[in-house]
Amino acid sequence: MEIPPQFYILRKKYRACPFKLHRPSPQLKHVPVPTPDPENLTANILLLLEYTVAREWTLPEYKVIPRKPKGECKRYGAMVKLITSNQTMKQYSSFPHFEHENESVAKGYAAKKALEELQEEEKVKLDKKIISTDKKIIVDRVSEIIADSNAGMFANMVEHHYLDKYSEYLPDDWIQTLATCPTISVESSANGTIIVPKYLTLAPSQPQAVPEPINLETLPKTLDLYITHATSTCEVWCRLIGENYSDKLDDLLLQMARFYDTKEGARESALDIQEGQYYAVRTVSGDWARVCIYEVKHETNIVNAWLIDHGDNDYFPFSSLYRLQPQFCLLPRQALMIALEDLDSYGDDLYATDVVTTSEYLIGKSLIGEITQIDVKNDFIKMKLFDTTDNNVDICVNEVLLDSIVYAKADPQLIQEGQAMEVYISSISKKGEVYIQIPGVTCNRIGEVLNSLSDEEVKKHKLTSYRQVMTNKIYLAKYSKDEGWYRAVVTATPSMQQNKIAVRFIDFGNAETVSITDIAEVENLPNIISKLPAQAVKVAMHNLPVDTLTNTEIAKLHTMLLDDEKTVLIKTINLQEEPPVVEIFYKNDDDSALVSVNSAIVVQRLITIPNEKKNNIENGIQGAFNGGLPRPDLDGEYLAVLITLAANPGNFIFQPLKYEMELTSMMKKMQLFYQASALPEISNKESLRKGQLFAAPYSDEMWYRVVVTEVMLDGSKVAVRLCDYGDIICVPVSNLRDLDPDFQTLPFMAIKGKLAGIVPLHTDWSVDDCVRFKNLVVDQPLASIVIHVEESFQDPMETVVSLHLVDTQNEEKDEVISDIFIKENRAVKE
Repeated sequence: MEIPPQFYILRKKYRACPFKLHRPSPQLKHVPVPTPDPENLTANILLLLEYTVAREWTLPEYKVIPRKPKGECKRYGAMVKLITSNQTMKQYSSFPHFEHENESVAKGYAAKKALEELQEEEKVKLDKKIISTDKKIIVDRVSEIIADSNAGMFANMVEHHYLDKYSEYLPDDWIQTLATCPTISVESSANGTIIVPKYLTLAPSQPQAVPEPINLETLPKTLDLYITHATSTCEVWCRLIGENYSDKLDDLLLQMARFYDTKEGARESALDIQEGQYYAVRTVSGDWARVCIYEVKHETNIVNAWLIDHGDNDYFPFSSLYRLQPQFCLLPRQALMIALEDLDSYGDDLYATDVVTTSEYLIGKSLIGEITQIDVKNDFIKMKLFDTTDNNVDICVNEVLLDSIVYAKADPQLIQEGQAMEVYISSISKKGEVYIQIPGVTCNRIGEVLNSLSDEEVKKHKLTSYRQVMTNKIYLAKYSKDEGWYRAVVTATPSMQQNKIAVRFIDFGNAETVSITDIAEVENLPNIISKLPAQAVKVAMHNLPVDTLTNTEIAKLHTMLLDDEKTVLIKTINLQEEPPVVEIFYKNDDDSALVSVNSAIVVQRLITIPNEKKNNIENGIQGAFNGGLPRPDLDGEYLAVLITLAANPGNFIFQPLKYEMELTSMMKKMQLFYQASALPEISNKESLRKGQLFAAPYSDEMWYRVVVTEVMLDGSKVAVRLCDYGDIICVPVSNLRDLDPDFQTLPFMAIKGKLAGIVPLHTDWSVDDCVRFKNLVVDQPLASIVIHVEESFQDPMETVVSLHLVDTQNEEKDEVISDIFIKENRAVKE
């Protein structure tokens, strides 16, 4: 018999549930007290539970008492209460000897103390042991004990009843004594010896009918359901509501009660109990349920069983189990396990588990389920749940639970001193103040909620007057660079004359000034926007006070650390400081080794540049006309290229695409470096000359590597070439900045080229020819064959490369650019 796949998920996930264990009689049974575990304290909780089940006492009731010593973390003590079968109450406490930070450990200690004291009580009883010796008396008494048992009784249960009733123990050979008794039969089963009245015999095991699972293929997309049990966001158990499901289950349970409450049904008591088999079980409340046995514990006569119409696991004594009749197997198992849409990634999260098991929106609620994913082969189903009891609005339970999980982990916490953790550097101010963001569920949820807001929805809540603005209150503010709405606080009270309001984005740390039309109230937007604490954490860099950082060092921090896609490692140095002090580590693009940012800047400060070299750098003497940048590698016959500028087929600029990633990375770092803070203008402006290398902004407000091609007569402006794109522009000298050495290692990317193998049909290329060529090649990734390289050793940027250009983007055939010009009568072969 195979146990259903869902059943295995329940391994080791036992918990107390609404069903109490069946107690057939109020008589006290003698059961050996298990030895408590002094090492694994929490294991004693299960040991005590098994003992009370076997004794048929009420389940242990624990009370946890928290205590918060001043300056220390919260600690817990625990008490456990037991009520015996004759209603005697026993209490055991961990006080005053033991407290612990973990509630379960505290309960385990209380359980250990209970077991120790129960062992002492048992020892006293055993010291007064009396054994029956008269065989006739033994037979008569055993016959009397089993007379009321229609289906017989296990031998160890007979021993317990005998002791309880007559205050004497049976001898070791008492079963052999019964062998010649005319009114008693001794039978064997997989679970032990059974003592049966002579007129009863054990029926041979028959193949059992099995309740099938619900056919997922027949389920509609939207369902009415009742949540019965949950252990995680990926394991929520429910019952379907409707005439084919809950109505039929109610009828089934009524029929089971009518059958098993009769004398005939009582004779179906299960004696040969096997794992994986299905049974009927009667709870202490008198209700009947269908179960599948997961584990049989012979030493305590209890089973761990799965309630197939509820989804939970529970413990039951052997005496509460009955054979499940075939007519009660026709209805499929009604417990349906689902995973919660958008919450499946929190299946192993302890906070999330606590939320789903305690939320008022889930267990015990009738909800509407919307199936979002179903896998019939693996019996997997994912749903969104809705509470529709409010006539005005439907509540998405998934979102409520997700927000609760977020709230539980909302406050960003740095790891303890001496430990390291991964974070994002969310912003660095122009003063060098560093803000971090700790990745996790809270930041993700805030982003999801903000992204779900439409412009129309935000527009309804925009401020209309400066008088409405309050400092340190959470608003939504529009960020100028991406036009997105983010949580922000106003950092200064605006005056009536001001057109801008100073804000700080609280989840990133960066500051900006915005207009009144770019601020919106949040009170009537999702609660999570206004309730969650700021996610940006300001930190101080160890050995690098902010007031000691130079503009160049701040720019270096920007290039090393600001990357939306990469985390850095921070080591906590001092949590008592405000802001907390950390050391930051990052990985180089070309190296997997960690680099300490703090140490790199400190060491750089210690390096002294020789005076002669320093003067040369300040005067801009950097070698050849290309500023000393290395020439790109053009070796090889084939070259993938991108045409950035084109005058005509005989004159264009291209970039080798094999450097594309390096160029993109360098450009991103340059923007971070030169936009980070007010870097000084170049010195010795009067000494400007052709070939000097600088950084300069273009009309698109991006910074580029440039080389001077000409100095204007008045010295206020210079003509420069963009080293990586080929454009020649005129810029004020005041816009030039020294090019940091980090940006001088990548070769210049703008290379002059001409189309090989053709010449114009007429003397020169016409305007129409130039436009046609530009439309064919500019900003298009092309394949090329290198035909000839005309080196210019004086100025490597003047090197010209003759290429065959091929457009390979057409799936049907490649198009050779020179062939197109020949076919269109624009060119002839050279």
